[in-house]
Amino acid sequence: MESEKFVLLFSGYNDRAVVAFARTLRACDVRFAIVARDSSDRIFDSDYADRIIFTRKSSALDRRMMSDLLGRVRKIHGEADCLIAPSTEALNRFILSERAFLEAEGITVPLVNEELYAAISDKSSFTEICRDFDISVPGEYRSLDDIDFPFVAKPKKFRSSCGVIHSPLIIPDRSSKERFRKAYDEGDFFFQEYIHGKSIYLLYHFGRAGSVAKLSQENLVQQPGGKSIVAATTSHFHEEPESEKYETLFESLSFRGLVMVEVRQSGSNVCMIEANPRFWGPSQLFVDAGVNLFEEFLYDHDVIAERPGCTDQKQARYFWYGGFQAALRGPDQLSYYQGTEDEFLSELEEWISIDVYRRTDTMKIFRRETE
Repeated sequence: MESEKFVLLFSGYNDRAVVAFARTLRACDVRFAIVARDSSDRIFDSDYADRIIFTRKSSALDRRMMSDLLGRVRKIHGEADCLIAPSTEALNRFILSERAFLEAEGITVPLVNEELYAAISDKSSFTEICRDFDISVPGEYRSLDDIDFPFVAKPKKFRSSCGVIHSPLIIPDRSSKERFRKAYDEGDFFFQEYIHGKSIYLLYHFGRAGSVAKLSQENLVQQPGGKSIVAATTSHFHEEPESEKYETLFESLSFRGLVMVEVRQSGSNVCMIEANPRFWGPSQLFVDAGVNLFEEFLYDHDVIAERPGCTDQKQARYFWYGGFQAALRGPDQLSYYQGTEDEFLSELEEWISIDVYRRTDTMKIFRRETE
């Protein structure tokens, strides 16, 4: 039976997570509509193209665009209850800033309040929160004049003092540091030691009634500069005591919703890297593992009627060949957290067989990425 509520899904950014969520919506028989970024959005090359009801005229998120979109939604779906999927950071910040307007229009914004969201998502504030909870964080440098290499320059807030969105930057050597100084305002960043070791994502959904669904993944291969994960496998790290620290932290903050925490593990030492209270790229992994946090999210907001069964974790792997191939063609090296490049390449065909896009609903995307 199709859900009475429907979900509004913005596409064109965080594409792999958007596809994993669309697959879940279809499997759960949930009505949903897609907002395409533009005419070149790869969602047009998927089986979900028929769900596109609106194509944005620009990348800007503003109230005028939302008013036009909501007019289109009502024309097609009438006054049905609508929930916006929290698919990207920029979208989440926007809908939080426009929460009063959207809720007055009958739209559900499935996020915590703006202040708490920023406290978790902004890298500097979440680092301080973790310190307060005696969670290990990377050592911090007070000055770029006395620093060890490599180090990481992290933006203090989502937007800089000039309104620019910066990503964390790994600075490997002195010449890179000088280029950084010329290109950026140092005051927008703080500087931490680079942590070596296993790369692990702790994946959570905190329900409004106090439930906690969780999984973890070990990242095996990552794009240069700490960008997208291209290969990962399920882990049991979420069953370790370290996970309980974060569960206590988020419960103490009254956080509800989806959140991913990246940690690095070296021996018995575990260090927090960052947190993302939104969708994350390798989401297909938890879908395939049978611990579908998207279903938990949908149930928590009354989109689906039955609570999902998220207790029987299956071993699963994740791979994104398009991102892997693009990085191989570039000047910088991929990060291999387990084994060597040659060892990974020797198993490449097996990895490609489980590619996130090599499925019937997105085969056209897979072919275009691998041309």
